[in-house]
Amino acid sequence: MTSQEILKPYIIFTKFLGNFLGPNYEVVLHDVTTPEKSVIAIENSHVSGRGIGSPLTDLSLKILQDKLYLKQDYISNYISITASGDQVKSATYFIKDINNNLIGLLCINMDASKFLDMQAIIDSFMGATSDYFNLCEKSKERTNIKLADTEAKANEIEKAKPKVIEENLSTTTLEELTTTIINQVLIQTDIEPERMSPDEKVAIVAQLHEKGVFLLKGSVIEVAERLKTSEATIYRYLKQLSR
Repeated sequence: MTSQEILKPYIIFTKFLGNFLGPNYEVVLHDVTTPEKSVIAIENSHVSGRGIGSPLTDLSLKILQDKLYLKQDYISNYISITASGDQVKSATYFIKDINNNLIGLLCINMDASKFLDMQAIIDSFMGATSDYFNLCEKSKERTNIKLADTEAKANEIEKAKPKVIEENLSTTTLEELTTTIINQVLIQTDIEPERMSPDEKVAIVAQLHEKGVFLLKGSVIEVAERLKTSEATIYRYLKQLSR
């Protein structure tokens, strides 16, 4: 079966999940064989603002580059960031062929902003109520709280918190994705490309390689332009890194 044939049933499944989970849940299906326009189905796209033909995310590229899909079947409970700066709780299921090659990603992004607003209201109310009872209740039953129970509850809450693996959902075009990843790397150094030594440029290329940016078409051209060097030099750096 071709990758398109394997992914075809997931297109209907994407629609099913989006309809069942509701408008706060974005469901996205990626065809990783075309990373520049990987989104082939999407429901509740208002969550991230992406659409059919949008590219892979920065995290998806790193998954491809690191071959994480060979070690596990999915990742979940991590935080993604939308173009508007909202945080969403995300999960990604790896769709593989019979040879264990990654061909697709089924992603769910939950817009938790409304729940967080509700939680803030509840916390505010509970805080006020707690203050009231602390002032009014004098009995030992209310003041003798077992510390062990409190710590256990705190640990449970801590375990329930999402693992932080930030993903940028704001890029809707190949150019935006490539530029965003390059900016993420270049912003970590104070040295202008014109003043970088060859070793410093190799280090930049190494970081970009780890992030999977060179899986994207045209990325070598943009990296060469941003580092004020030639495409041939970038290819030479990549060859050097592969040794």
